[in-house]
Amino acid sequence: MSNLKKTVINNVWSKAKRLNPENDDFRLDICGAIIRKDMYGRSDSIYGWTVDHVFPTCKMSSTEHKDELVNLQAINCLNNIAKGKNFPNFECVVTSIGNQNIRTKISQRICEETLVKLCEYFPDIKDYLDENKEIK
Repeated sequence: MSNLKKTVINNVWSKAKRLNPENDDFRLDICGAIIRKDMYGRSDSIYGWTVDHVFPTCKMSSTEHKDELVNLQAINCLNNIAKGKNFPNFECVVTSIGNQNIRTKISQRICEETLVKLCEYFPDIKDYLDENKEIK
């Protein structure tokens, strides 16, 4: 997602959970991995992060709203690779303990609140989930 505007990248960053309320340089991704603001796009760092489509574009019937902020999240680069096109369940490969990232494998699911918000922009999410009997 290298063609995103800096304002979009900053808005996505601001959605991620702060690690420390007084320091904006570190946040947590959906897997609990620590990401560093200055490591955007740095897949060579355990703290590198990128912008991810929560609902993968390959699953959309229309990509008209694919870059709506509700569908974008800051995610550790390694977790993004592991997530791939999986939705709503996926696997994390990096999380944190204390102030350090560790490699691990844990199952994760997009929270129901986010799924409901996404359905406003992508009605096909509900159809996709219903077809796969993920939620009712």
